[in-house]
Amino acid sequence: MSDESSARRVHATTNRGSFRLLFMTWSVLTALQLFAVMINVLGGQDWAFAEYLNVFMVVLGFAVLGYLVQLRRRDEHLWREDEERRADWDRRGRAL
Repeated sequence: MSDESSARRVHATTNRGSFRLLFMTWSVLTALQLFAVMINVLGGQDWAFAEYLNVFMVVLGFAVLGYLVQLRRRDEHLWREDEERRADWDRRGRAL
């Protein structure tokens, strides 16, 4: 990868596969925390430190998911270029 293309990227080490892993991990984490908060709200229990921590994690999860969506929007064309470059390289290698 050239320095020029990595300078244009929002996060230089993130490719399509790592984006999917990060997005799914943070989606599941946020959903579980949201579920825990909803159980506490619907249960009518008193709030302890752990419940406030769950609310903080939900907010953090939505912030990270927003960042990941922005990262995908800005870097997706670069990911396509990388995949096209790899496919071209594979075609040339098989042609030998």
